[in-house]
Amino acid sequence: MKVNCIGLDCSECCGRYWITILPKELGAQARLLKKSEKKFVEQNCVLHLNLFPAQGTVSKLAVSSVFLPKKIASKLKMHFEPLPSHFIVLPSIAFKRGKKGACIFLSKNLCKIYKARPRQCELFPFISIEKIDLESEYPFCKALKEKPRIPRVLLEKAQLLDVSKYFETAAKNGFEKTWRVLPKKGVACLENNFLCNISKKEFLGLIGFF
Repeated sequence: MKVNCIGLDCSECCGRYWITILPKELGAQARLLKKSEKKFVEQNCVLHLNLFPAQGTVSKLAVSSVFLPKKIASKLKMHFEPLPSHFIVLPSIAFKRGKKGACIFLSKNLCKIYKARPRQCELFPFISIEKIDLESEYPFCKALKEKPRIPRVLLEKAQLLDVSKYFETAAKNGFEKTWRVLPKKGVACLENNFLCNISKKEFLGLIGFF
């Protein structure tokens, strides 16, 4: 079951968030635009590093603040005083964003790769790993106003299963082997909010556990 954004005439999330993709989605997206995966990634994607303050028990995905690149650490200090001892680091690949901040594939309120859109887009807003009040968190989302309501639990489970498999595979095989083709530049985000641009070297240096 998917959320029908075109039917709802809604593209709000496309303009608000970094859209991340899964390795298994890349082939269909590249074929839709009649490009090789390498060319598709080079032209349309960035490395995406999402950081979350580690709370309680330190996860195997956590990195000590001591090892954060100076550029990222200085940006984080604008949000924390003092810095948390560790951050959960989630590495992925995301679509670039245009000058107005929207996903690069959003054009005239329509998605240019809608037939091969990422799982994240198919299921939004039912993608949170936390128990939150969706109506309060995403008041702009038309899908939440639909009657009858979309079965949230089914969509959440589908998204979490895909994402969990991706991180398990990346942790086991390594990030570079999981993706094969990598963008040359990246962005660092704090809880999905842009922090700064980073280089491929900075990105790979921080995800040694992958």
